[in-house]
Order: sequence, then structure tokens, then C-alpha cells
Amino acid sequence: MQREAITRAAAARGETVDAWFAEVRSGKASLRPQLDAVRDLARAGELAALWVFKLNRLTRRGAVDLLATVHELRHYGCEVRSVADHFALHGPMGDVVIAVIGAMAEWELETQRDLRDAARAAAEARGRKWGRPPAGTPDQRAELRQLLERGLTLRKAAKQAGLSYGSAQRIKASDSQEP
Repeated sequence: MQREAITRAAAARGETVDAWFAEVRSGKASLRPQLDAVRDLARAGELAALWVFKLNRLTRRGAVDLLATVHELRHYGCEVRSVADHFALHGPMGDVVIAVIGAMAEWELETQRDLRDAARAAAEARGRKWGRPPAGTPDQRAELRQLLERGLTLRKAAKQAGLSYGSAQRIKASDSQEP
């Protein structure tokens, strides 16, 4: 959906999208290899415009970080364009808009964190476990353990036990953490 919207917006301005950058990690993470690649292209003068679906997708670390990132890209001649925000992002008023959007993204993260923490506390107060339920049934977990003890690879054991590889990894990891 986001790529289609960006492609349409760029085409409406007579532009094409030459490369896509998508972080696998959260925007609040400090290690952002895709954003670093964008910065490198901008520094080299090879990126005239960076299209984002929404500005808050560029960074979730707050208004200061968002504004600094946009200013850095602008400094190297890269214009940041947002599809869904519907604001002009250049000049002093653009900076105000960017700061407000960044502050709202920061507030949203803080609100989500507060809600998650309250839900966790409420669940624990009721004696419920918090988090992802255990992967697989008890029989599947036992079968996986037996297959691994017989020397099967994790991938083969998972398949034979009817579990995904990721579930088998989590079961194995939880087994190694038990005393």
C-alpha cells in the first residue's frame, strides 16, 4: 500500500522511484542500515528526493531527531517528500510542521508504551502470564525434544513435529534457559 502510494505521488510529479529503502527494525532503533544508506547516497549527491509515506516513518526518536535527519538530507541537496502528511516541508514553516509531526510520533510511542505497561501490570495482577503463548502443543514440544536428542537437525525436527522453524528455535532456546 505504501509503495503504491509513493509510486503514484512520484509519478504525479513526473518522477520515478529508482530505489526502495525499508528498515526491518523499528524507527526508534539507533542502528538503521537503510537510513544510513540513504544518508550515504545523499552525501554523494546521488539522491535528489526521498519519498516517505509519512514523516513519522523516517524516525520515531522524536522531533529533534526527525528535524536533524531532514536538515541533514536537505544539506546534501535531497528534498524529503511525504505522501500522506499533505504539508509543504520546505522553509521555516516546513520545519515547524516537521517538528510537530516528530513530537506527535514521540508522544504516540510513549502512549503505546504506557498502555502496554498498564496492560502487562493488569494481567500480572490477575495472575495471568504476559507475552506470547508457548509455541506448539505440549506433545509437539516433547516430540521436537526427542527428535533433537536423536540427532535430527532443528529444521528437520521442526518439520516432522509439525512446527515452524521459528517456533522450534524458540522452544529450543527456552529449553536451554531452564535450570
